Amino acid sequence: MTASYLIPSPGPCLRRRTSPHKFVGPGEAEFASWCQLLGIDISYEPFLYELVTILDYDDNGVGRVRVRKGFAPDFLIHATDYWPAMHVEITGARRRGKKIYRMRRTREQYRMHTVLLVIGTSSWRRIEREPQELRRLLLRAGRRAIAISPNSSAAESA
Repeated sequence: MTASYLIPSPGPCLRRRTSPHKFVGPGEAEFASWCQLLGIDISYEPFLYELVTILDYDDNGVGRVRVRKGFAPDFLIHATDYWPAMHVEITGARRRGKKIYRMRRTREQYRMHTVLLVIGTSSWRRIEREPQELRRLLLRAGRRAIAISPNSSAAESA
């Protein structure tokens, strides 16, 4: 018999081995090339943030913790003198409700800011035309991230 109980999440876990050069979604390789062009230090899907974990018991009474809901943002933007560490999630989906929900939960539980970039929107097209727009977007997002998490300012992270 299996009984499941919700338990508090212990924090971000290292994501299982993924190749940093295998981009899954559309636009991820393009985003990475913009960052490389601008000299922005990134990591591809480095963390899985546990949002809901479950403790399952097998028939012998042995418990095992499983992640029921998690969020692995596409990119980690490393902290600089201009912005704190933050995530970027890239999507082409028209319905973004689940992603936005998970981004908010990650911000609430872990005090980590995530920027949502939607492929094909005016912001995306501006960055395609002029990659320097990405730097401006990150500067604005960095100010919001500092407001969310004052303890992780760029000066302390650098």
